[in-house]
Amino acid sequence: MRKTWGCAVAAGILILLLLALVVIPNRRAASRAREGFEAVRPGMTLHEVFGAVDGWTWASATGDADLQVTSHEGSYSALWRGADRRCDSRQQLLELVDGQDVRAAVRRITFTYKAAITPAKVSFVVNVGKDGKVESVSQPVSWD
Repeated sequence: MRKTWGCAVAAGILILLLLALVVIPNRRAASRAREGFEAVRPGMTLHEVFGAVDGWTWASATGDADLQVTSHEGSYSALWRGADRRCDSRQQLLELVDGQDVRAAVRRITFTYKAAITPAKVSFVVNVGKDGKVESVSQPVSWD
């Protein structure tokens, strides 16, 4: 009887630990995505959007040309029109998105937040008009 009880306690602890490793990072990613979503408003410029939205793992901007940006601990790697650009600060990233060619080309930005140790991700989409300003923002969506 004691052996069964000990196994049940160990199994319960293991389940709680597993839930903590999966649920907490997923909720954190969802919370960061919600904060980013709430920071974006129609009429904002690309500079204002990238300045307001923080904590994302990668951003993918599409339109007449593609911009792929990956964030890692305060530095950013950007791929713009086939050329790699390293941005060592948020300011350098903002200078990149401030460029006339980027503003004119981008129509949609997807910000994605990845959970720490699971494949789960949460994304929201920012739709940009031809004037380079935000037209609409989609609700955050979870996916694997």
